[in-house]
Amino acid sequence: LTLKSTAATTTLKKAAVDDRLVAPAPGPKAPVRGAVRARDGKIYAVLKPSPLNAPSPFAAYDPATKKWQDLGVIPIYVDDVAITAGSDGRVYLVGGSDDPNGVTGASAEVVAYEPEWSTWLRLPPLPEARAAHAVGTCPDGRIVVAGGWHFNGLSAGPTYLRRTDVYDPRT
Repeated sequence: LTLKSTAATTTLKKAAVDDRLVAPAPGPKAPVRGAVRARDGKIYAVLKPSPLNAPSPFAAYDPATKKWQDLGVIPIYVDDVAITAGSDGRVYLVGGSDDPNGVTGASAEVVAYEPEWSTWLRLPPLPEARAAHAVGTCPDGRIVVAGGWHFNGLSAGPTYLRRTDVYDPRT
């Protein structure tokens, strides 16, 4: 629903929970590349870096306060990264493109953000590098990684993956 006035345009959205109109919260300072709601109720987001070869900013939205919090930058360069919330409360970033120009490669990197300590943990890599893939978390904490692509060089182009891996961040 959009209400227009002569002074300004205000966009309102209908809240599904109690059927009332609420104003949306101001967004983060950069476009969101991926987001997930974690066990603590906050929404964690990977933001588009500027310039493109810079580390990606990371932010959290708290629905209780309706505010975004800047959490610094991700400790590795990634784009086309998949993000999932772990059953342990951590936020996992899995794979992605490790080339800011999007030309050469996919990444096998896995990092986890620990909200309780505001720290990043570097974890063992995926068995195969991939970007533009999907992830999900199982109740037992394992992460399912499906599809995506990896790059075979400029002449060969990308290889699209038709496989699913199960990644256990505890091992």
